[in-house]
Amino acid sequence: MNEQRDNRKEMSGLLSDIQAANEEIQQQLRPYVQEHRYIYPLFQRLAALAEELGEHVAALLGGPLERNEAKYHLSVLFRTAEAMAETNEMLKAVGRFHPSVPLQALTYALVQLVPTVAAAYGHYESVLIVTPRFQQLNRLWRHAEGG
Repeated sequence: MNEQRDNRKEMSGLLSDIQAANEEIQQQLRPYVQEHRYIYPLFQRLAALAEELGEHVAALLGGPLERNEAKYHLSVLFRTAEAMAETNEMLKAVGRFHPSVPLQALTYALVQLVPTVAAAYGHYESVLIVTPRFQQLNRLWRHAEGG
């Protein structure tokens, strides 16, 4: 029981870090979305993804959720962050306007969240929640790698 409480407390702290990083992203994107949304619709996509990520973080921080609800929100959280990173890479490739989006802070916070998710749901169930990129960055499956 204490382990679950500690796990929730740790997850709550990490989700707060994710929320702060996401708010920073949204703040830095706002002028780009307003000024260049017709030239580069990818800014609008990135802003929409950041908003979606914020909604799921808020849902997770909002209060106790059933196990499957929390699993759903965590899964969308990782997949949305993955889409944000891909969109940011596309922006780098196609435009000379590129905001200094602090995706590294978001990525770091999500990588730190992976062991907590694995502890809460088990390694095998967490493969359905955490995207392969974040599994690899955290080395979630290092025992299968021989190290």
